[in-house]
Amino acid sequence: MKDDPDKDPPTAIWLVGKQEQNMKEKESMIKNVLVTGGSGRLGNFVCPYLKSQGYNVVSTDQVPAPKE
Repeated sequence: MKDDPDKDPPTAIWLVGKQEQNMKEKESMIKNVLVTGGSGRLGNFVCPYLKSQGYNVVSTDQVPAPKE
């Protein structure tokens, strides 16, 4: 009689599949970033770039954002 498959040690195929699943979960995680000085010279470039890379950007500054 064969042992319960749930109790057998994981096979190489199972481990590779699990690694791929973990990578997909990490990729699907929300990437949050806080940019301080977001309305400054660098912030005006950094914030749009991070958004284009898929980040959820939150910006803080002492000065109101410039009007577009």
